[in-house]
Amino acid sequence: MAISNCLFSPTLEIPQEYPTWCVLAKLSAMPSCHYARRRHYATTHSRDRYGPLEYKNTMIKNILKSKYVKAVILVLLFAMPVPGFSQNKMAMEDVESRREVSMAYASGKRTNGIYRYYAKGEEQPFTGILFAKYPNGNYASWQEYVDGVGQGKWINYYENGNPKEVGHYNQNLVEGPIKKYYQNGVLQAEGNYKDWRVMIGKWKYYDQKGNLESTKDYGSKGSIEEVQKFYDSGEISYSWYANILTKNGFKPQ
Repeated sequence: MAISNCLFSPTLEIPQEYPTWCVLAKLSAMPSCHYARRRHYATTHSRDRYGPLEYKNTMIKNILKSKYVKAVILVLLFAMPVPGFSQNKMAMEDVESRREVSMAYASGKRTNGIYRYYAKGEEQPFTGILFAKYPNGNYASWQEYVDGVGQGKWINYYENGNPKEVGHYNQNLVEGPIKKYYQNGVLQAEGNYKDWRVMIGKWKYYDQKGNLESTKDYGSKGSIEEVQKFYDSGEISYSWYANILTKNGFKPQ
């Protein structure tokens, strides 16, 4: 059978043995070829059995009846990527490729004026996740590092596994948006830091049921009350404490 007949007959069934490439050719060529043939038919015949739209619809119905076309459609459907699945798969690969090392197997040192972390036995600064865990196996902390420097997200946890604080590092500095939670998982406070836990701008405080309790604006200079608490508890050195205060216009004690 000639391809031209396959393309132009509105009532012709496509034989099962007909090549798949001709079926695809029929689908792709139908719009332009159909109207050229219809113009010729109108000038050489006194009657027109089909109008243009009815003619096209009839052709489509006949094509779709073909087992070859159905098979081709099924193959194409199964070959098409599923966006959601692909994205989920990529996300899982990204998570699996990120290296995680316990803080117990890392150490820090100052290099060219920058404090960097290194995995034990390695000379290159660490890139990946540094974490600590409670005796029960739950995370105590989870922190992102790039080239040995704190950069990205960090999370501190309660022993029951609920997050205590969720914030961001910027070149080893705890700054940017911060959220604090009660042990039951309810939001306790949210606001912004600059430099290293210097509280700035408007903060919101909530009760243990999640109801807004109060707001406080610390302005652009900010408050060092959290910095002071960390120093008083011995969690940061005096040099670190004094540097933060001096940098932000406060006098170290």
